[in-house]
Amino acid sequence: MTSAISYMYTGDAAVDKSNAFELLETAHKLQLPGLTALVSSFLMSADECSPASVCNVLSNAQQLGAAVLAQHCYALIERETKAAIESVGFEDLPREAVVQLLQRDTLAIDELDLFLAVIRWGQKEKKRLEAAAAAAPAPESDAAGNDSGETAGEGGGGAGGGAERPDLATALAGVIES
Repeated sequence: MTSAISYMYTGDAAVDKSNAFELLETAHKLQLPGLTALVSSFLMSADECSPASVCNVLSNAQQLGAAVLAQHCYALIERETKAAIESVGFEDLPREAVVQLLQRDTLAIDELDLFLAVIRWGQKEKKRLEAAAAAAPAPESDAAGNDSGETAGEGGGGAGGGAERPDLATALAGVIES
C-alpha cells in the first residue's frame, strides 16, 4: 500500500514481483489508470511475463481491468501457445479467457493438444463448480417440505440441500459448443 500512496503523491511507485498484483488491484479499486499502466509495463517485461506465467498474469489482468496487459498476454499465448497451455495457470483461467483463446485462429499449437488442454481445464472447472455448489446454502423449505419456488408435486427430490452437482458438460458449456 505504501507504493500506491507514493504513486499518488509522486506519480511513481516501486513495483517488483512481491507487490505487482497487489498494486494492480489497488490501481483498479482506486481507479488510477497511470498506476495500472506502470504495473502493466512491469508485468509485460520478459522476466515477469513468460509462457510459464502468462496465464496467471492474464487472469489478474482481466479481473482487474488491465486491458493493455491482457492483450499483451493474449499475444504471448498466441506465439507460445503450447508452453502457455502446459503451465498450471492455464487450468485456473476464467471461462471468458478460455473462450477468447479458442476464438483465435493464430494459436501456435496442434488442435489435439489444444483440445486435451481444454478438457484438462474443464475437469478443473468442474471441481470449482462442485465446490461452489457444495458451499451454496440449501434452499429454504416451506411447511410442506417443498423447496422455495416449487409447488407441491414438483418436490426437490434427491439428497436435498445445495445445488445440483455439475458434470464436465456443465463445466465446458459455452467453451466448447455442442
